[in-house]
Amino acid sequence: MNKLAIKVVSGDFEQGFPIILRQGENLEIEGTLPAAPNLPQDYKTWQLNYHTRPGTHRFRTIKPIPVQVTNYSNSDLKDSINTWLNSAEPEFRPLRDKIIALSHQNEQKEIIMQTDDVWFWRIPWHLWDVLDDKKIEVILSASQYEKLPQVRKIKPKDEVKILVILGDSTNIDVKSDLLLLQKELPHAYIQSLLQPRKTEVRKELWEQEWDILFFAGHSFSEGGEIPGEFQINPQEKLTIEELKHGLENAIKNGLQLAIFNSCDGIGLGRELMELQLPATIVMREPVLDIVAQRFLEYFLKAFAIKDKTLSASVREARERLREIEDKYFCASMLPLICHNPATEMPTWRSFLGHVIANQTEKKDDLTNNDNGNIYQECKEIDVNESTNHGLPSYIKQYQLAIVGFLLLGLILPSTFQKLIFTFNNLRADIHNRRGVRYYQLDKKELAVQEFNQALKLNPKHSKANSNKGRYDEDMNQPYKAGEKYNIACEGGLIEGCNNLARWEILYGDPQKAENIIIRIVESRADNDEIKFVAYKNLGWSLVEQEKYEEAEPYLEKAKSLMKEEEEGSPYCLLAQVKKAQKKYQKELDNWDLCRRLTDPKSPEEKSWLQTAEERLETVDNRR
Repeated sequence: MNKLAIKVVSGDFEQGFPIILRQGENLEIEGTLPAAPNLPQDYKTWQLNYHTRPGTHRFRTIKPIPVQVTNYSNSDLKDSINTWLNSAEPEFRPLRDKIIALSHQNEQKEIIMQTDDVWFWRIPWHLWDVLDDKKIEVILSASQYEKLPQVRKIKPKDEVKILVILGDSTNIDVKSDLLLLQKELPHAYIQSLLQPRKTEVRKELWEQEWDILFFAGHSFSEGGEIPGEFQINPQEKLTIEELKHGLENAIKNGLQLAIFNSCDGIGLGRELMELQLPATIVMREPVLDIVAQRFLEYFLKAFAIKDKTLSASVREARERLREIEDKYFCASMLPLICHNPATEMPTWRSFLGHVIANQTEKKDDLTNNDNGNIYQECKEIDVNESTNHGLPSYIKQYQLAIVGFLLLGLILPSTFQKLIFTFNNLRADIHNRRGVRYYQLDKKELAVQEFNQALKLNPKHSKANSNKGRYDEDMNQPYKAGEKYNIACEGGLIEGCNNLARWEILYGDPQKAENIIIRIVESRADNDEIKFVAYKNLGWSLVEQEKYEEAEPYLEKAKSLMKEEEEGSPYCLLAQVKKAQKKYQKELDNWDLCRRLTDPKSPEEKSWLQTAEERLETVDNRR
């Protein structure tokens, strides 16, 4: 370990703290941090002031915060910290000077603070002017640590695997965190668990290999005084101890980073350090919902897009949070990095095996390739649409259009731009249809190349946008899917509007989904299949809004449009309606049909299937 480290051996704020300054094997200096008997109380006074600011009802904390008005500012705490750390005490001054000299000499950008004293975890070290001037980030570590053996070797791969847990969202918006992850992260596979049960979280930790664990929701640890707990759904909390064996397994299988974008996470960070997780990011104090979202956005852009180190990325996010502190008091003081110094600090590139082959360039080349083989490829795929000349009918139209457009362009130059647009749109149709064929053959890489080429020719192409949205959802990129569905719906494609409504239910606003269906889909649905999806989605949006009585007739309509019992979703939703109506036998009947007919490959239906099994198992046990 060549990083600069300060190990706190023992002591207290009344007497001072014996410490050791180390850098690799070449430097070890003993000294003493001077006493600072007033600092803990100064912090508590600042803390009370922070907790009583406007908007505290939007904190991501489990427990209510006591209200007590104070007049202690950020600058007061900063002055207190600098008075302590800029002390001229002879037992500390040489260490301070050495830290300054080393930061100049080696461009040191992080210092590891090894300590078990919870107060050292609470102190916002970036307020020390010596570190702030040099943009040095203090990373917290336990005083004792070890490197775990048999950790999975990270091999070059295409995607970073991220397990996202979106917990209880009372008074906060955790779905925005998921959308930010999906929007900002290149080369990422994201598995999201929305208000999961404990069994779901444990299963994912045991059965999958993850690089990053992310949680957004409510959490609490009393400033690190107690083991941390985080609320995974309105009824259940989890602790690190409850996940201990699953997390140990995940760490051995390559888990390198946990991010708890939630309140008061010091306790969570300390416990994860005991499990030898390489790195964790938490918040020192309760965090406002909007601040948590801003931090995540700034951090991801620095870490994954700019490819900065973890500490530099948190530092950049902290500095950007300073710019909004006129509205969000002391936002920059919250983020904290915990690290096991025996391991390398992860980077975005290290998750991918250090290097990414020029896959993006390769994909772009394939996407942009229009090398004349289009006819032969279409001929091989669309054998059912061939004409007497051996070419699909729309390819023949494509050939004729080329000649026709060139002639018309010569005769009527003023219409040339319109002709070019029409010509490109026809080419986009061809690429889109080829993409659909590839998709049906489960050749998704070829399919997405065709959809992308169609959208390059016509970015507003409704069917290509809708189909690309379906691909994005399959690739766990729902934020991108939502953008595509919105374009498809704006273009008047009913299937796109149905997809957009479903997206709003899952990731946006069920009220918007209801409006989309009533305003656009219901009045224009022209066949039973589209009507079925529309009524099912409308009923679903109403169930999500707890408008059970309004939902029931639409779900019954959806059910009546099925020629036979072929889909489970209406029954899964009707079961929830009957439960709310306290019609328990009908609820169970619907859960039984839900269980028998549900497609477990669908994310929402998988969740309903689990609920069905649990409800029916409960009844069976009672019998």
